[in-house]
Amino acid sequence: MKKFILLICFVVGVVSLQGQAIKSSYIVDLKEGVSKSLKIPSRAFSTPDPIHFKTLSSTLDIIQITIAEKEGNKNLENWLDNNPDVESWGYDQYVQKRAVPDDQYFEMQWGLDLIGAKNAWDVTTGGFDINGNEIVIAVLDDSYDLSHPELEGRIFFNEAEIPDDGIDNDNNGYIDDYQGWNTTNGNDNHPLIDNHGIAVAGIMGAKTNNELGIAGINWQVKILPISGIEKKSEVITGYEYVLNMRKRYNDSNGTEGAYIVVANYSAGIDNAFGTDPQYLAWCNMYEAMGDVGILSTGATANKNVNVDVDGDMPTTCPSEFLLSVTNIDINDTKVISSGYGLENIDLGAPGKGTIALDLDAGYDPSFGGTSAAAPHVAGAIALLYSVPCSAIGDLGIANPRQAAEIIRDAIFEGASSNSTLDGITTSGGRLDIYGAIEALQVTCGEIILTSPKGELIIFNLEIENANTLLTEYVTPDETTYSFLMSDIMGRTIRHFDFSPPTLGRKELRTEIPDLASGIYIISIYNDDIINTKKIFIE
Repeated sequence: MKKFILLICFVVGVVSLQGQAIKSSYIVDLKEGVSKSLKIPSRAFSTPDPIHFKTLSSTLDIIQITIAEKEGNKNLENWLDNNPDVESWGYDQYVQKRAVPDDQYFEMQWGLDLIGAKNAWDVTTGGFDINGNEIVIAVLDDSYDLSHPELEGRIFFNEAEIPDDGIDNDNNGYIDDYQGWNTTNGNDNHPLIDNHGIAVAGIMGAKTNNELGIAGINWQVKILPISGIEKKSEVITGYEYVLNMRKRYNDSNGTEGAYIVVANYSAGIDNAFGTDPQYLAWCNMYEAMGDVGILSTGATANKNVNVDVDGDMPTTCPSEFLLSVTNIDINDTKVISSGYGLENIDLGAPGKGTIALDLDAGYDPSFGGTSAAAPHVAGAIALLYSVPCSAIGDLGIANPRQAAEIIRDAIFEGASSNSTLDGITTSGGRLDIYGAIEALQVTCGEIILTSPKGELIIFNLEIENANTLLTEYVTPDETTYSFLMSDIMGRTIRHFDFSPPTLGRKELRTEIPDLASGIYIISIYNDDIINTKKIFIE
């Protein structure tokens, strides 16, 4: 067994704590069942200073050993290396949030249009599954302004706990966890440091249709805030709380705990690999949560790196229950300063220029980075659990792992193809909630997808093969329209009347003749309105 240390990063005179090893703190992944019997002999230490033990995950037998020696203890490390009860170990480390402020101000919430949220809302607006289970999103972050009017009624309260009485009323192992959990302070207080946590939470679940500010992807959903997330050990501790709450819900058939379906974490460590033994304990949490029905979303690095080669935590963790997300801009293009990787990054979602919640009941017009992209996917997962689907509702309790797998696969199958993500992400696409609901129709026969309505617009033109033109469009109604394709000189190539469908996507596939290379003009119109878009055919 070997020990691993990440180098400290320097940025022009400023020392970054991101990824810095805390050599006085060891995260130890033990073999199953030995955590309670583990004893470290005195010979493993060279000083009489006190030693502190803390259980990070009783489910996975992960403990933390903290010593007074700031530069570590070689005797202890040798003992850990050679102990047959130790699966792996590594130093604790600082993590880094992944928000990138932008100077530009984009039209409010362009991302909701891009990912098909408005069309998805014709099917469901979130909140509860078909069997009445209240859907909960766990957020591992810091700085939740719980008094923000856009979060009124959106925070999950553990009703089995009496707040601030110093007693573990529900016997879940946590005292006074009435409104989430702070892993550092051991209570449910969430200090305000910046706006990161509230911005992330609002993307997923800000109040909608209330004539205020912004709309969350879910109109009605509960947010479970987990704070005190500055170190690797605290990430594990936070996930352990999430895992326990969902497991209690499953085991009690919904009378205890919380129906947590997804956990979002918009931070991490650059240049680190999930296959490295020192990150095994962290990565194993995603598998454990997946077993009880929790998907996870992770934000990749905010720099143009191939994480398959350069590494990133947690997005290189090999779990199938972790969806790793990169950053897309208003032009549906991958942001240059965002990570990618054909093996480890799954899809893109809106990030740069996302308007989000801010402190003091305000709004941040320039929240961005992969920190904003990941919660779009987490919000989509929560929304999919609320579709009118008896199969998902029943599996959510009877076989929660399978339910999570179905939702995950729908996210991937429904992703919209994106040339800037093709070949550098596993799906080659960008989040499309409407597409994911379409994918769920195989499992959920009850879903009825009405065709989207809105201002007349042609939003995509593609040549599917040499002689087929795909036209994707939206109309305000399903009356008769005309289609016209002409060349740059105004000569007609194709012209016909059609009526848009009432169910499903509005698409036209038009057979076209062999054409000379050049620009062609596509128009859809009726007596009152017209929309035109150009396409270059090679």
